Amino acid sequence: MRNSNEVLRNFIRYFANMIIQGALMGAFAITLSALIAGEPILTSRHLVLMLLIIVATIGFGIRNFLAYAKPFKEIERFISQIAAGNLTHRIRMDQLGSLKRFGVPMEGMREHLGQLVLQVKQTSTEVNLKIRDLHERLQSNREQFDQIVAAMEVIAAASKQQYSAAKESAKAVEELATGIGHISEISLSVTESSSGVASMAEITRQEMLAMNEQMGKMNQSFRVLTETISQFLGRSEDIATSTDAITGILQQTHILALNANIEAARAGEQGRGFAVVATEIRKLASEANRFAEEIGELLEKAEEESNQSKSAMDTSHQEIQAGITVLGKTETVMHDILTQVETINTEMSGFSATGQQMAAGSQEVAATVDEMARSSSETTRHIDDIVMLTAQIHESIQTMSTAGDQLETLGRELQGTIESFRLDESRNSVA
Repeated sequence: MRNSNEVLRNFIRYFANMIIQGALMGAFAITLSALIAGEPILTSRHLVLMLLIIVATIGFGIRNFLAYAKPFKEIERFISQIAAGNLTHRIRMDQLGSLKRFGVPMEGMREHLGQLVLQVKQTSTEVNLKIRDLHERLQSNREQFDQIVAAMEVIAAASKQQYSAAKESAKAVEELATGIGHISEISLSVTESSSGVASMAEITRQEMLAMNEQMGKMNQSFRVLTETISQFLGRSEDIATSTDAITGILQQTHILALNANIEAARAGEQGRGFAVVATEIRKLASEANRFAEEIGELLEKAEEESNQSKSAMDTSHQEIQAGITVLGKTETVMHDILTQVETINTEMSGFSATGQQMAAGSQEVAATVDEMARSSSETTRHIDDIVMLTAQIHESIQTMSTAGDQLETLGRELQGTIESFRLDESRNSVA
């Protein structure tokens, strides 16, 4: 119904155009005829002529309309289907009439357009697949590059930490080299001191040997002195015995002198001289007895002191024996100390040489560590540059990924646009 109304409106519009066109042609013909004949324009003959021209124009227009209405309608239908994306409808040649000569190229255009759209569709499908694959690769590359960026940041941080550690190691190695040099100097000093100690230990050992020998002699002297004191004590006992005997004799002499005085007193004058002698003898006996008692006391004191001296000598002898034993052990210890000092001296000499070698080696190590620190600094700088470039590449990949997303969106839109075309794929196949 809609198409019929559209055709009717087109026909009325076409009919009105024909009337106007006929009227214009009639007016032009009347005016030209009037000018040629020299007659007035508005005459009955001119009006009839104008009416005939209008009728002829309308008739000719109707004839043309009837002759071209169906072909144009078919062409309009064909073009409308193509414009709507439907390439499955072929043009109907029997509806073209006098315009049939346009049907073949228009059908060829439809088939060619169908092949072109089909080819574009296939190409678009492949492009979409490629775009999807590219997008997936970009996504994968972006994720991998994110990991690379994170790893590079970790490497950069580790490199900076390594640089700091290298600087600290260089400082520590320099301090170690200084310490080793100081230790080497101390080792030399200790070696010299141990050599002096070894000499002093040897001298002390020799002196202790001499002291041991001297104490042996003293021990022998004390032993002889002890024996002498023992003999003196024995003699003192003999003297005490003799003194006791003398004391007894003196006491008897005193008694005898006393008896003699008594007898002399009895004798009177004849015994006076004898009494004097007896008195003197008694006095002498008393004095001798007193001296004998003093000698006894002196002998007792001498014996007591001799016993004390003997006890002291015995104690001294024991102490000297213990001292000799201690000196022997001390001499052995000093000999061991001397051996150990000599061993220490030898080891310290070797340690001093090793320390000097270590000092030289530590200086080389310090130089190497310094070089490592410089190399680490250079490496850190290069890593920072790489991190910067990596960040730039990462940004570019992000941009590419965004562009890939947009391209994928455009590909889907293109695929949707192409899918809007209806194709007769059995006839429009692309090899």
